[in-house]
Amino acid sequence: MNKETEKLYKEREKRYNDAIALKETDRVPVMSPEGVLPLVLNGATNKDAFYNHQKAIQASVNFLKLTPSLMQPFLRRFTAASPMNWPRQS
Repeated sequence: MNKETEKLYKEREKRYNDAIALKETDRVPVMSPEGVLPLVLNGATNKDAFYNHQKAIQASVNFLKLTPSLMQPFLRRFTAASPMNWPRQS
C-alpha cells in the first residue's frame, strides 16, 4: 500500500471507530444492516443510492416487502427508542 492510500485508510478507519465510540467526527459513515443487497436485487447501483434517492428508497421498500421478517429485530430495537415514520405504500 502506498503512503497516500495508507493515510486515507487510516483516516477512514479512525472515522469509523470514532463513530462507533460515539465521538464527534467530521463525517458519519453509514451503512444499512442489509448493505447493498436491496440495490442489487432491484437493479440499482451505488451511484443510484447517492444521486437517485427515490430509486434507492424504492429498492429498500421492495426489499422490506420481500423480507419483512429479516428486518424485524433491527426495527424493534430502533423504533422502541425513537418512533420513525416509514413510508406507506398504497
